[in-house]
Amino acid sequence: MRKDARMGAFQVLFGLDQGNDDYAETISMVTEENGLHSKDVQYVKQILELFLEHQTEIDQLISDHLNKQWTLDRLGSVERAILRLGVLEILYQEDVPKKVAINEAIELAKRFADVKSKKLVNGILDKIG
Repeated sequence: MRKDARMGAFQVLFGLDQGNDDYAETISMVTEENGLHSKDVQYVKQILELFLEHQTEIDQLISDHLNKQWTLDRLGSVERAILRLGVLEILYQEDVPKKVAINEAIELAKRFADVKSKKLVNGILDKIG
């Protein structure tokens, strides 16, 4: 099951958004905190690599689907990390069905973000997916 790996990937993207650019240390910490197996750690590393390679495109895509009064910078770090992960899975993880990527992002939003964030996450990812 990829739920644990997805949680780890979210935490790494959140840390990156907070200015933590020591990727190895962040992945190690997330791995330890979540008890991730080697397969899960590989997924987290893959997500990080994809994000670093495609950040501009991913962020632009999210920005293009925000309401006019919102910008990517105005979103909270949690929402940004969840949306980035969702977009990554939709665009670059062929083995993850789009509906699964969206539903998992909504679950992360329910757990870590504001009550209204799940609607935002669902709306944006649904348009992108």
